[in-house]
Amino acid sequence: ALADNGDGTYTFTDAAGATVLITDTSVSTMQDNGDGTYTYTDEGGNATTVNTNGVDITNLIPGNRIATISEADGNTYDIDETVTSLGLRNDGSLDYRDESNTNTNIPLVSTNANNDIVVDASGRLYLNVASVTIAETVTTITGTLLTGNSIGTYNNEDGTPFTINESITTLATADGTTFNYTSEDNTVTSFDGTDDQTAAEVTYDNTTSGLTAGDTQAAIDELAAGS
Repeated sequence: ALADNGDGTYTFTDAAGATVLITDTSVSTMQDNGDGTYTYTDEGGNATTVNTNGVDITNLIPGNRIATISEADGNTYDIDETVTSLGLRNDGSLDYRDESNTNTNIPLVSTNANNDIVVDASGRLYLNVASVTIAETVTTITGTLLTGNSIGTYNNEDGTPFTINESITTLATADGTTFNYTSEDNTVTSFDGTDDQTAAEVTYDNTTSGLTAGDTQAAIDELAAGS
């Protein structure tokens, strides 16, 4: 018997009572005519009528041929279907089987030494965070206040060292009277630090004294002349 399940599938029951489910892919169809005959329409639209009254349907074969129908007069018809499949293996690769039943294995995990993608027991991939390595270039600054204007050495990402200089000014004296000033560009300027200021160089406020002198020396001379 061949029964239409009403959902696009058919159930075939052989003489021994074993059943096989035939799935309709909506590309080819099998129509129950209600009188023990069925109309099979293939992908090209070609129709074939199958009379199951006294017919022996045997040899459900995997692959492209899904069934062979044998009529009472000895004529046989193959029902062919193009089938492809895609499956996940537990090693994290895909198995693709094409229409000619040729199997191709497709690895999903890179063999690169820096790869941190791993496979679980079911073949699914995940990022192993515990083993993730992030390459980071470390730079350093070493040294303290060195001789001259250098305060340290900086080593960049490729290991090249650079001396870090600081512009420093200094003021120094050797005899207590002459001073040397060194600027940021190392220019030295010397000046005499001896205090030799005279009274004439000191201004004088004559607002309340009544004197006309404008500096200290003149004020002293004006007082001396008046006395």
